[in-house]
Amino acid sequence: MPSEEYEDLVVRILLLDSYDRLLLLRADGVWCAPGGPVTHGEQWEEAFRRLLWTTTGLEPSEGWTWVWTRRIPAIDSDGVEREHLELYYLLRTAPFELEPGALWQGEPVATPPEIG
Repeated sequence: MPSEEYEDLVVRILLLDSYDRLLLLRADGVWCAPGGPVTHGEQWEEAFRRLLWTTTGLEPSEGWTWVWTRRIPAIDSDGVEREHLELYYLLRTAPFELEPGALWQGEPVATPPEIG
C-alpha cells in the first residue's frame, strides 16, 4: 500500500510468541500494539522493520502477515478533514524478554493481570 496516499499512515505490530502471548505497550494511559508512523518517503515494509527494532530490539524475520486496516476520520488543527490509516501486521516469534525502558520509552509492558 503506497504511503503517499495517506498523510497519517501508521504501522502496528501484533507480536505473538509461541506461547500465544501478545505484546502490548502502554502509552498515555492506553494499551496498544507496538508501532508508529511511516515517515515521509519510507515504505511501510521499512517502517515495520524499523519500528519492530526500535520498540523491541528484535530483527524481523520474513513471514509477517497483514491482518487488518483501521481507518479513522480526523480533522487537523486547520479544520481539514483527513483519514488516519493504521495497518496491522501479525508476526509470530520465539519467546523473548523485553526490558522496559531499554528501547521503549513509554510506560511498562503489559502482563496478563494488568490488562482488563
